[in-house]
Amino acid sequence: WQSPPLRTRSAWQQAWQQAAQWARNPGDAERRAEVALLPLADWQVFYFRGDAWSNPMSSSGTPPGDLDAVGALIPDGVRLQLDLPPGPGMAGQITRDWVSPLKGGGKT
Repeated sequence: WQSPPLRTRSAWQQAWQQAAQWARNPGDAERRAEVALLPLADWQVFYFRGDAWSNPMSSSGTPPGDLDAVGALIPDGVRLQLDLPPGPGMAGQITRDWVSPLKGGGKT
């Protein structure tokens, strides 16, 4: 979704409200502001925990209710994988990784 150019704070607030409406249940007015960037065939998110990439819904190995292990719930990394279909533009797989700046070091 893309708003028109904004010049005032009230226009900015209205654009946020319109974006929220578009995200929940877009009407014709909100659909006219949609912007197609790239076609997407599939997407996946992975977490890096325990020296391996895994599904984010997999167990983190932390017992439920263990407040001292809150840090264990935060993955060491996050991977976003986008699969673009064949076509005239970009095609193939795009992978973007984020690694926690608090993790790592000491490994070779």
